[in-house]
Amino acid sequence: MGNDAGHYSLRSTTPGVLFFLLLASACGSGLNSVLNEGTVVERLDLALAVRADGSLRVDERLTVHFGDASFSHFRLEAPVWRHDGIADVVAAMDGKAFAPGDGPGHVRIASGPALDVDWMFDPIVYETHTFTLSYTATNVVNLSGIRGLVSWLALPPGRSWDVTAASISLDLPESAILLQDPWVEELGWTVTRLPHGLTATRSNVKSFESATVGVEFTIDGMRPSMPQWQADRAFTEEFVPAFIAAALFILVTGAGILAMLRVKHPAWRNPVAGATETAAADALSVTPAMRLALMRGRPRGDRAEMTAALSGLVASGLAMVDADGATTVATTSAVGAHEAVLLEALPTQPQPPVAIATALAGVDRGEFRRAVLEDLTVAGLVDRERAAAARDLWIAGWAVMLFGVAVWITVQLTVRQFEAWPLLVPASILIVGLAFAIASSRVGLLSETGARVRMLYFARVRDGRTPE
Repeated sequence: MGNDAGHYSLRSTTPGVLFFLLLASACGSGLNSVLNEGTVVERLDLALAVRADGSLRVDERLTVHFGDASFSHFRLEAPVWRHDGIADVVAAMDGKAFAPGDGPGHVRIASGPALDVDWMFDPIVYETHTFTLSYTATNVVNLSGIRGLVSWLALPPGRSWDVTAASISLDLPESAILLQDPWVEELGWTVTRLPHGLTATRSNVKSFESATVGVEFTIDGMRPSMPQWQADRAFTEEFVPAFIAAALFILVTGAGILAMLRVKHPAWRNPVAGATETAAADALSVTPAMRLALMRGRPRGDRAEMTAALSGLVASGLAMVDADGATTVATTSAVGAHEAVLLEALPTQPQPPVAIATALAGVDRGEFRRAVLEDLTVAGLVDRERAAAARDLWIAGWAVMLFGVAVWITVQLTVRQFEAWPLLVPASILIVGLAFAIASSRVGLLSETGARVRMLYFARVRDGRTPE
């Protein structure tokens, strides 16, 4: 379990969640376990001993009463923070040391970065057993001149078990001098100052309650090394403004691009009077699929548009629909591009008809949508430049999001000394890409004539001159 273990243990969270967890945890190490319902930790004894080299020896002892469900393992997890790694892990049950391995009588110790110890034993029900765990955490002393500070999360919140009685002790080398009374940050603990440390006790510690012990002292006579996690934290504080600035720059740039696109292609609020009522009537005589796409503001190529196109073909005599399905007649009549796509999915008479659902399912939705768009463009109802802008914005949105994912993965794998702050950059890239993709569906495709035709059509529907 190597350096910077504490940084890795929370890398999978988002920057905001990680920042909250860091503040809540006070940068310590604690216990977590997976227990069956009805199991109670009757007593927890935690002994912490700061050594002259700045490391911390941790000895934990838990008396666990198992409930009515058969259970064959007991697992403790310690999310690491404020130290440069752990070593010399020893686990035992009822005074018997468990060797690493699988199966009853063995213990699985994860390679890190977080401490993960899993005792395995024969199934038990309604029994009480004692589990002990010892390990050494390196470089736990935060250094500031001749001052040293140890802050240790003895019990993290969010555990799966309550503690009936808890006792925590922290001892310093005899050469260390306390600079102030030691403390437990959370309420409810009885803290006693000792000449070289503290003891803290409490009853009925709920699973959602934490315990963070701390002590500040002189380091005279000690030989602590500068912790790597402390250096990383100082380094991170210097670069945090840069990461925030980079993320804001990306977001502002993306917002500027969308704003310029909005200015260039505004919504048609008052179409000019050049499109007359006659032109509108002529435009409304286009195929039902085109009319439906026009009323929606853009083609979708969905089943509704395909059904509308089929009804138009039936009305013009180019297709027949009966109880057995649909067929098409051999014709050389000029049809729209989208109608041609639909006709290809229908058998030509006198071949047996095909079920309508089967015929529509065989139509390439993307090809049909593009064909409807092209027919609307040829009719002058869709602006070609607007359609190209929407298409390019959609492509750009997905390209930017894929780039953001690649940057995220790269940062996760390579940039490890800045906590989660570097993830602000790929997160902002992902946000911009998503905004582009969403905005592409908001770009109005209709030309000025198309917008007026659409407006007049809705007026005719309201007046009862055109069925909806």
